[in-house]
Amino acid sequence: MHFYKSQSLYIILTLCLLAYNARSQAWPDPYQKYSPEQLKSDLHILKTVLEQAHPSFYDYQNQEQWNRIFETAENKLDHDLTAIEFRNILAPLIYQTHCDHTYIDFDSASYTFHQKKELQFPFRIKVFHNHIYVSKNLSRDSSIAFGSEILSINNMPARKVLKRLLYTESADGYNITKLQWAVQMEFHDKYSLFIGPTSTYTIQIRQPGNMKIETRMVQGLSHDSIFRFYRIRYPAAWAERSKPLQLKLSSDKLYATMKITHLRFRNEDSSFYRFLDSSIKVLNNNGIRKLILDMRDNNGGEAVAGKELYARLSDYPFSYFDSMTEATNKRFQYADYTDLDTGYYTPWQYAAIPGQRGFSVLKHPLFGIQNPHAPNYSGELYVLVNGGSMSATTIFCDIVHTNRRAVFIGEECGGGYSACNGNAVSLTLPASKVALSIPLRKFYISVKNNRFKTKCLAPDYEVKQGYTDFINGNDRVMDFTLKLIKRVDLIGF
Repeated sequence: MHFYKSQSLYIILTLCLLAYNARSQAWPDPYQKYSPEQLKSDLHILKTVLEQAHPSFYDYQNQEQWNRIFETAENKLDHDLTAIEFRNILAPLIYQTHCDHTYIDFDSASYTFHQKKELQFPFRIKVFHNHIYVSKNLSRDSSIAFGSEILSINNMPARKVLKRLLYTESADGYNITKLQWAVQMEFHDKYSLFIGPTSTYTIQIRQPGNMKIETRMVQGLSHDSIFRFYRIRYPAAWAERSKPLQLKLSSDKLYATMKITHLRFRNEDSSFYRFLDSSIKVLNNNGIRKLILDMRDNNGGEAVAGKELYARLSDYPFSYFDSMTEATNKRFQYADYTDLDTGYYTPWQYAAIPGQRGFSVLKHPLFGIQNPHAPNYSGELYVLVNGGSMSATTIFCDIVHTNRRAVFIGEECGGGYSACNGNAVSLTLPASKVALSIPLRKFYISVKNNRFKTKCLAPDYEVKQGYTDFINGNDRVMDFTLKLIKRVDLIGF
């Protein structure tokens, strides 16, 4: 008798627990609407956090200008809106920060939904002259060929899609290459954030070498399905994803190519330093006097990793950072809506900047003279860059450039030349759950001057990949560099 009662009670409690978990783990609805009052409250919180915590908030706009920008955004909040619609109102505002580390992102719940449940746009793309082309077909329709032009998505012309997505985040200074790079590399994410996910995508395409316009309906795929198709259809490209550090010597040992895809290596991660030291040994032992350092699509990581890389390429002592500043030296209002570590400000010593907003960081390991590493590489250096070379990678490139250590080839870097923000926190607005990255620290890079109009590093030789290069599998930037190294005639580039 008592056994059956306890068993029934157990079943009831289990069902209640499952029901509770189902409610607590409910996936966010990207099309849920929020009232003007909720959205205006979120906008006020965003403005307050930017004013109190963003280290370069007033570099490009003064308080009066910012008040007008926020007023313009607030005037659009006169009816119920979805988070997608709210993001599109915030995007032009965020662009005005002219800061690469200030951008709209997924909150944790939406990102989990995006990764596990959302049906994403199943193609990787390339963009040339405002035209979208299929780089990797990850859909169930394998007949859509590499290089096919996508003319429209869900009845929205490709040019309009690109225009909608291009300025959905900011870039350092007046840079445009980073924005163009981000649209290509993060297209599926941006489409979900700013246009909205659907279960199916109706696309108009034009296959290579064919003027006929076809309409295809492709099913959106989950993150796991997309990567399964990636592994199956593009095994070589998939394998490359797991190789962030590569060194290759030419057969004649005239030159070597070093590819570094990111700088997300902390001091305790010795793999990066082992790779650098073993590579320097290989280069010197084989008498390699020309090194191509490919930093394209390297969107940064740890500043100390960039410093250690340069230390192995320099014969002379050098400076890396002149100074660092922050807008505040204590927890700011609404910090509870961020992932700011409770002890963030504790280890640092600050001094108020006389007559200015903010505080200087007084001590940092990357202040002062940095010594070259022994052994190092002292041969000719050619650095390949593009709009994806940003953040800590741009800082490294700026130091290389200001010390005249290398020739730069490719496209303008995606980060600032004389300064760069970092130490970002994620702010999740409480009503709409729209998330934004907000940097807390400004790093002043040890460069001699900033002569670049966009305030970003421009290469010595601007070389851009074109559609013909793309469709033929040619790397125009690398081809140009090899001709430069070999002193071959460069007519035609």
